[in-house]
Amino acid sequence: RPSKIEQWASGLPLAKLISAAFVPFIRKSEANADPLLALSECSTQVLGIIVNGAKDGLNDLLSKHISELKAGYQAINAMNLETQGPEAHSKFSIGDVATMSCGKISDFYGGLGSRVGYPSVRFREGMEREHCGMPDSHIKFKTTNYGLITCPAEELRIVKVCDKRFETTTPFKRTIPRFDSLKKEALSQRANLKEEEIIAVILYTGPMFQVYNLVLRQWPQEQFAALQNLYTTTIFCLVSGITKISRVTEIAEGTILYRGLGNMRLPKQFYGRDSNNLYKGFVEWGFMSTTSNKE
Repeated sequence: RPSKIEQWASGLPLAKLISAAFVPFIRKSEANADPLLALSECSTQVLGIIVNGAKDGLNDLLSKHISELKAGYQAINAMNLETQGPEAHSKFSIGDVATMSCGKISDFYGGLGSRVGYPSVRFREGMEREHCGMPDSHIKFKTTNYGLITCPAEELRIVKVCDKRFETTTPFKRTIPRFDSLKKEALSQRANLKEEEIIAVILYTGPMFQVYNLVLRQWPQEQFAALQNLYTTTIFCLVSGITKISRVTEIAEGTILYRGLGNMRLPKQFYGRDSNNLYKGFVEWGFMSTTSNKE
């Protein structure tokens, strides 16, 4: 079994870096005929020049990805420190009832970065790497609601090409929306949604909701501990998209929305004020679905 560092390194775009380093040394005529033939004829001297030239790119690449790795661990360590004290918010069982995994008002002001780290500035590339270039990208998982078996790489492919073969009507209905159609929707235009935000929203409406919420809630703890990917860039794009949509979506006055707790006990911060005696309430770490139908 490969080590954790080997698994992490397997997600780095080294092939792209190496290929780019060779390109200037392969004449255009040779490249058009057979670039691998031209590559095979590189002298030791030329190879040394190529390796030296690639060092800067490798240094930049490693620095960037190690920084992202550090940010991910900082988010996890911050949460671990919180859960060690008496104010812990971890989900734990008390008899037949479990206390919700949630945060305090202060966590809300801490922002998303304090929870999952900070995203890649290249949103599309970051999302691609998180779903297709990580050690767990092709590991199957099963959704708890409909029992659908899939993997992150497959879900991103389905969304990008709108693969209708994965639409179902029984035992549940799954519709794969067309990205280009959603982009033209009036709501998307009013909200000024970017392409990455639309893709993230579509992904969330499918099985990936379970993975994103696992990252945010960090529960079940044993499943979260096994993750090698925080989907930071995707989650940032998803939050941004939902925030934009909420700003241009009207909810009729008097509308009551319901949320089933599934035999969960509300945390104590729901009933008591914070240390400044200002607020009551809690922060739901994940994306929370609601309904206007009480039944």
